[in-house]
Amino acid sequence: MSPNSPAEPRIPIHPITTKLDKRSPFYSEETDVIAPLARLVLRREEIIKSECKSVEEYQKVAFNATNTSEDEEYKDRRECMVTSWEPWSLCSATCGKGIRMRSRVYVFPIKAQMFHCHRQMIERQFCNAKISECENSDAFNSKCSVSSWSPWSDCSVTCGHGTRSRSRTFKEPNSNNMTCPHVDLIRKDICVGDNGDDCSVTPDPLCRATTWSEWSPCSASCDEGVRVRTRLLFYAEHEQRCAHVTLQENENCQLQTCRRFLSAHSEEICEEEKQEGLCAGTFPRYWYNSKLKRCERFIYTGCKGNRNQFETEDECKRFCVEGYESPVGEVVPGHQLINEFGVEQVEDGGEPVDCVISEWTPWG
Repeated sequence: MSPNSPAEPRIPIHPITTKLDKRSPFYSEETDVIAPLARLVLRREEIIKSECKSVEEYQKVAFNATNTSEDEEYKDRRECMVTSWEPWSLCSATCGKGIRMRSRVYVFPIKAQMFHCHRQMIERQFCNAKISECENSDAFNSKCSVSSWSPWSDCSVTCGHGTRSRSRTFKEPNSNNMTCPHVDLIRKDICVGDNGDDCSVTPDPLCRATTWSEWSPCSASCDEGVRVRTRLLFYAEHEQRCAHVTLQENENCQLQTCRRFLSAHSEEICEEEKQEGLCAGTFPRYWYNSKLKRCERFIYTGCKGNRNQFETEDECKRFCVEGYESPVGEVVPGHQLINEFGVEQVEDGGEPVDCVISEWTPWG
């Protein structure tokens, strides 16, 4: 049986055993243990005594070493004199390990060029950032692994707005907030007491509501967005009677500025495919079609989606089209769309119209 010939009939892949096939070199009726294919023999011929340092010591020496390398031929020549080293630059990384640099210049740059001096002008050295481990690194994830969140505590008040909290702990006993500054161990949240928002009103037992849900993700990955949380009435049949009970709360949120976020990810963002989202809103947006090399209009539903979405075609082109210059004084008229998150300006063209709409239907 050739190793390159398929089995007839074909059978699923399975472990090699000593009972599998009589044609196999591992076949044996007497044992279930496959005999070793080879034997490795190590012989110690000589012992060389030396003082061994710890691994940390060797790493420290290598880490602090610079890569200065100079040709001795030019070191003592007057024409090749150099200034003292400038101070070290900041570490190139904000977390983990990076590189810092320092530089110097020739005292007589013209003469140095005439005499073809070759001195090292830039020196590099490894450096440790203030945050020892980066958030997404393997070392960070193992060192900074945490337990699951505890259940939310009871609201601090029985009526009106109070606070609730939950916590988690590091799995590694030596980990703390100094080594893992990105990790939150305590999370606090605003809550409404079981007796409602208004402490002056006698609570109606038929209008009891559940605790608030978790906050939804921020509706925008950068700059200002909205996040939502909801709760339900215990007795849904009394919805009209309990209309005064707040069942949805909206809150502004901002993960980071778009200028900082987008500048580092522009090429990646413009390659993303169009995603309309999973909600029921209707927000006109533009996305960059990297295959056709143009910005196209689509309707965004208000949640999920991705970063390849822009409020105007001009913004899309400025971000994704290389060499594009925005027309000076360009004015794009628009209309408004209203949804449960408030009012949003949409640049879409057309004269303003007094659009009368009905009340929202009940939530599905």
